[in-house]
Formats: sequence, C-alpha cells, structure tokens
Amino acid sequence: MPVYTGFELYSLAYPALPSQIYKTPVINNPKEVELFDHYALVADDNYNNYHMLKVVDITNPSAPVIVEQFEVANSVMYMTYIDGYLLASIGWDLVIFDCTNPLALSIVETIDLADMIGYYDIFEDTLYITTGGAELFVYDATDPTAPVYITSKTTNGNGLGLAFNGDYMYIPTASNLIEIFSVSNPLNPTSQGTYTPGSPPAWVMTQDDYLYLSCDNSVEILDISSPTAPLYLGSVIGDGADDFRFAATDGLFGYIGGAHMYWCNPTIISLWPPDSPSVVYAFDPFPYISPYNIEVDNDILYMGTSKGLRIYDLY
Repeated sequence: MPVYTGFELYSLAYPALPSQIYKTPVINNPKEVELFDHYALVADDNYNNYHMLKVVDITNPSAPVIVEQFEVANSVMYMTYIDGYLLASIGWDLVIFDCTNPLALSIVETIDLADMIGYYDIFEDTLYITTGGAELFVYDATDPTAPVYITSKTTNGNGLGLAFNGDYMYIPTASNLIEIFSVSNPLNPTSQGTYTPGSPPAWVMTQDDYLYLSCDNSVEILDISSPTAPLYLGSVIGDGADDFRFAATDGLFGYIGGAHMYWCNPTIISLWPPDSPSVVYAFDPFPYISPYNIEVDNDILYMGTSKGLRIYDLY
C-alpha cells in the first residue's frame, strides 16, 4: 500500500485487499477522530508547527470537505463527543467545546487538574476523569458547559481508560489491574475489587455483557454478566503492536488501532465465538505509519494515522 500524507479513502471488498479510490491532502497527522451527524471531528497535530481541531463534512465520504478549523494550544491526546459537546484532553487540561454549530466551534470550559489526564467519559450526567496521579475525579456534568467538582477517589495505579456496563465502571490501570467501581450512585463511585488480566492492560471497551481489554499486542474478551467477577473467555494476538487500542466494534467485529506513541498494523478481529476470537484482516503493510483512533459508522471505517486520515468502505 502506498504511503501518503493526506486524506485517503479505500474501498474494501471485505476481506479482500483494499484498493485506493480517493486521496486528498487535507489532514496531516490526525491523532483522534470522533463522528457525529454527517461530520468527523479530527485532531490534526503537526507537532511543533500547529495543533488544530478540524470539522470535516463526510456527507459524501469519497469527497470530504473541511468546514471548520480551530487552533488549540497543544496536542490533543483523546477526544469524546457527547450530545453536542466535545471533550478533549489538551496538555494537562480537559477542554470542553460547544459543537452545536459545527461551522463555529467554541470553548465553553477548561478544567485544569494540574496532572496528566489518563482518560475521561460522561455517564449518567457525571464526568469521570482518571489521572497520572492514580486518582479518579468526579464532576456533576448535568450542565456540560460548567461541570461541578464533587469528589475524588484513589485508584490502584494510573487510570488508562474507562468503560461502563450497567451500574459498573471498569478502569484499566498502570498497576496491571482492572479496577471495578459501582456507579449505582454516579456521584459517589465505590470500589468493588479488581481483576488481573493475563497481560498489562492498555485500553478497555464494553458491549452488552462483554468486556474487550487491550493488552500489549493482544485483546482479551471477558464475560461481565457477573459485573464484579469477570470471567476470561478468550484472546487473540494481533500484528506487530506494542500497545493495542481496541477502538471500535460493531458487535461482530472489533477494530484495532494503536496508542499514540506506538506502531502497529491496524487489524480487524472476529469477536464470535467469544471464546475463540480470530484475526480476519490485517491492513498490511503500514510502513512507518502509526494508526491511532478508529471509528466505524454505516460500514465506513475512519482511521486517524500519522500519515493522514484514511477512510475505508468495509463491505
């Protein structure tokens, strides 16, 4: 596969080899991608030159158009879009953007935790933020433009991610554990114990009663129908990664990217049966390209990489 700097679209007659059908150099180094309505929010980072949030109209994925650009002060590490608002970790700050008008982004709040942010998410109008100081900060986000600090909790190591299932929250930590919290009272999460995975965890995602855990270059699948007693079902080893990121799922397949500082070949895995997941497609080769976040919508895959935003038709 040729390497380009820019925006690329591939048609993938799944699972045959992709063939390029579109390319335009509109986005250079998109570390994060979030989708809403018919737009893609992209964090475009050119290291010391500029750091930009870009809104791309993807009404026609084969002819994307940048409709808004917003310069930010530092690299965007992670982004989460929720009901008209974008939460972005920029440096040590969590910055909240109003996206209700995609053509005119605006900052409505900045939270400075004076510590490196691990990850964050909103659940039941509550904002949870993990930090490098092994803390979980809790904010009332009933008004997402003005979160109100409620409390903080100590975690078993730096929190690397967050995922929710029912009244429970799962946090992979740098101490190689999954910490389980009850959020039946969202403003007062309580620890319910830990789970020790087979390899150091890096990322976590849940769907139905399954938890998908990114561990080094593998993905573990856990049954969490008993929320405080996860049961290991199976795992699959991917392709050439030091730090996998299980980035998206449509229920039958999982889509694997990498962390911001690591190289890997993005991979599609079959999640069924859950006790024997398997690699069904590896985007190979990806020379000197770091795939970051992946989003899937309507059978179209959007992948931020160090060589541009790539778009694939999955079927």
